Amino acid sequence: VRFKELVIFFILGSGIFLTYYCILAQTNYWLQFYQKQTLTVLNWVYNVAWTIGGFLIIPLQNILSSKTSALLWFFTNTFCILIIIPIRLIQNEFWRLFTTMIPIFISGLMQQMYFPVIIACSSKLSNKCSLAMQIGTGLLSILITLVEDLITFIIPHSPEKNEFEKSLVINAWIFYIVSAIWLFICLMTYFYLEKHYKQTIQKTKKQQQIDNQNSPILSISTNKVDTEDFLVGDNDITESKISIDNKYKKLQKMVTKKLLPFSIALGCSNIASCVMFPMFVIAIPCKYLMETQGIENNQWFNLAIMTTYMLFDFLGRLLPLIKRIIQMKQKTFMITCYSRFIFCIIIPMMVFPKTSVTTHPIIYNDIFTFIIVACLGMQGEFVGTAAFMKYQDLLETDAEKEFGSYVLNCVNHVGWFLGALLSLAF
Repeated sequence: VRFKELVIFFILGSGIFLTYYCILAQTNYWLQFYQKQTLTVLNWVYNVAWTIGGFLIIPLQNILSSKTSALLWFFTNTFCILIIIPIRLIQNEFWRLFTTMIPIFISGLMQQMYFPVIIACSSKLSNKCSLAMQIGTGLLSILITLVEDLITFIIPHSPEKNEFEKSLVINAWIFYIVSAIWLFICLMTYFYLEKHYKQTIQKTKKQQQIDNQNSPILSISTNKVDTEDFLVGDNDITESKISIDNKYKKLQKMVTKKLLPFSIALGCSNIASCVMFPMFVIAIPCKYLMETQGIENNQWFNLAIMTTYMLFDFLGRLLPLIKRIIQMKQKTFMITCYSRFIFCIIIPMMVFPKTSVTTHPIIYNDIFTFIIVACLGMQGEFVGTAAFMKYQDLLETDAEKEFGSYVLNCVNHVGWFLGALLSLAF
């Protein structure tokens, strides 16, 4: 794999979930204009949308080409982040939140209909391209958070409510416009990929049939699936199509069977992630602020927590670069996934009992808070990044890897969805 190819997928990966990280980074905006747990609700909406999108793309892969998916992703995500700010003007709290959930849902839906498509494209070159995508996603999540920190620092904040809200709105407009520009750069990068690496592009079923009819010989190769070459003429096109469909169904069953245990482990890791973040993490009180100012947290403590999480999220994506780590056995990888439930024990002990004059959480230490937040971010993204690299080692042909990306993505986001449901229970 060449450096240029890694750069292409790095840029593509950086933009896929950009809108989601933009929403997370605007912590103070959501706390000011919405109810306290709004960020948790929006995170849940994203996870529902991701799950639905992950399942929708499987039948739609025969209808939507890679180019169509890229265009839909760009226009919907750009529209969604720019429409969010005017929605705050809705007076009724319920309808303001409900209306906000609509663009968030559409954004998440299109992200998950686009992500496995690009993973499938990368798998046709090298699993290092998948790693480049994950690193791109992680680095942009950090940069987005740092941009938000910078804007927050530059724009003056007044203790007067109206002035403070005005500064938050200006902050949000600058932030989202910069993000929209980067989304456009990612779209242009996709067009470059399509032009110069045509072998990676996913075609619709109709386009594939046209290519097959223009080719005198069809060769279908799958692992553990009987294959044969056959001539396509005017009299046997229908039989050829039936044969192709049957072989593809066998391939789907085989790939699903191979990846299911691996995928379930990743899904369980995501359940633990979603239950803890962001709801429990942003509820952790600051001991220093409580003892000196009598408040649980402030905007800078919230930004510090989010920045720490995003930074170590990125470092977790880099861990698969270490050869010994990425070569771990499948069983070891699955144990690493399930070990994430340890955080479901530790973090609630850092939140409960609720802080007051006479009580404080069982674990009450600011340094330990940042260590746990760092570990939570690093371990989760290491698992997520490694999974989309290691699944390719379990499969052989491009066709297997392409469908495998959809299977892994679906189970992955079922985990996010179940975790989101559990977080709402709290």
